Amino acid sequence: MLNLMVNGKLEDVEAKLEKLDTKLGKRLNDLDTKIGKLDSQLTARMDNLDMKIDKLEAKMDTKIDKLDAKWDTKIDKLDAKMTTLIEGQRRRDLVTVGSSVFISILATSFFRVELR
Repeated sequence: MLNLMVNGKLEDVEAKLEKLDTKLGKRLNDLDTKIGKLDSQLTARMDNLDMKIDKLEAKMDTKIDKLDAKWDTKIDKLDAKMTTLIEGQRRRDLVTVGSSVFISILATSFFRVELR
């Protein structure tokens, strides 16, 4: 009689363990499915962010290129102005030196004429 009761309890415990095993298996499958969905969503978001980053980098490169071109143009204009100013200053210097030499020659000639 005791054997029958123990065997009955063992069968009940085994049945409950099988039910728990089935429930755990279902929960694990559900969790695997959810993890798979979350993984694919995360991958999609990361891909989307990568595309946005690439677009922003392209825009940044374009703006940098435009600014480089703009500053190159400004530098070229300033360089041309500076060259023009330097050439003008050289001409003024030459005129000043030429005038000084001419005045010196005239003064020398005048004094020579005066001295004679």
